[in-house]
Amino acid sequence: PLATGEGVSGRKNFAYMADFRGIEDDVKTFHDVVRFKHLAALVDSAFMTSIPELGGKATEIESELGIRISIVLVGDNLSAAVAGIPADADAVYVTGLQRHGDADVRALADALIARRLPSFSVLGKTELDDGLLMTTGGAERDSDRAARRVALMLERIGRGEDPGTFEVGFP
Repeated sequence: PLATGEGVSGRKNFAYMADFRGIEDDVKTFHDVVRFKHLAALVDSAFMTSIPELGGKATEIESELGIRISIVLVGDNLSAAVAGIPADADAVYVTGLQRHGDADVRALADALIARRLPSFSVLGKTELDDGLLMTTGGAERDSDRAARRVALMLERIGRGEDPGTFEVGFP
């Protein structure tokens, strides 16, 4: 973790923003609404390669909620990933699939709807507009707030302040 106990990066000339919203929060909220038993998580294969700890996180969530999670790796072919969703999965958690555009996400949503699989988007509102069921992120006001925060950070940097002292929390 980059943040110090003081809520700043603590690294000279380095700032960032973190909402501290975890995967487990999203999955728990989705579970509270849908009450699934077997969750298929669509995860970009490059993301899984760069953060292999996600497998351990899935195991922790399984234990906490008493569910099963199947990680389905997504590459360039989204149809192949949809085909890889286990037949007994009863919900789908869609992580950030940035290499796929709106048309692909719409096709994904249509395929999940056809299989009567409720879905959760990590990214937010644009994926809801494309047909996925729910999200807890991506509110337009959050984008506006983030843009204002970045502008204020840049202004402070311009005045000579060290970004390593800036608050990182973005609730």
